[in-house]
Amino acid sequence: MGTNKEGERILAINYSNSLKHLQQLIMDLEECAKSIGKKTIFGGDKLDKAKNKLFATLKQSAIGLAADGYLASEDVDIRLVFAAVNDALNDLRLIYVNWPQAFAFWDHWYEEIVSSREASGVASEKSNSNPSKDNVQPIPTSPRIWYSSQYGIGNKKTDLFLFSHEINRTYYPSGYKVLHTYIRNEGQPVPAFVSDQEIEKPTIKRSIAESACPSCGTPCSTKADDMAYFICSKCKQNWRQRL
Repeated sequence: MGTNKEGERILAINYSNSLKHLQQLIMDLEECAKSIGKKTIFGGDKLDKAKNKLFATLKQSAIGLAADGYLASEDVDIRLVFAAVNDALNDLRLIYVNWPQAFAFWDHWYEEIVSSREASGVASEKSNSNPSKDNVQPIPTSPRIWYSSQYGIGNKKTDLFLFSHEINRTYYPSGYKVLHTYIRNEGQPVPAFVSDQEIEKPTIKRSIAESACPSCGTPCSTKADDMAYFICSKCKQNWRQRL
């Protein structure tokens, strides 16, 4: 998994019973990160399948950590289990530096687990017939406003464009984190994060570019120049975007 042999030797001493399971956990986390938004040939969610494997490895990792003395064998509190695994992965991430997607997926998932468990005491007192709206994930108001380009990502309505050096790719959640230290001061509001659900990749065929109207969603086409100008045939909305 890594090239730091001395680091792995120390890990093998400190995690003699759990290291092989923790290594597998990292690989399973990587698979989860790469499965986001993908479907199987039968139309199933690849992430669900990857998570089933992840849960099994997580259980074996917890058993190994208990044998190594990092977790009491009688502990059943999920917060303690996840905290022990998180501490171990923080050690492993210093050695296995070539698995950034795996650790990014874990960090986001762990944060969600901690937050949900902290709120569980209050939630359990509420009626199950009235589920909390806090658990509902927000749906993007328009998944066609942003577009991807070979140079970065842009907003069709505001004409804002974020170049590749101004954003960082993330995999869980999947999208782009905006690096505000690089943003040009043009007086435009800049989001902290743009999810993949909000970004459209325009299609280009035979020097013709096609992109959805940011107002009504109608597919529109124009000549595929580096800076393409679109006019919606339905609502007459006009915009430009880099290809």
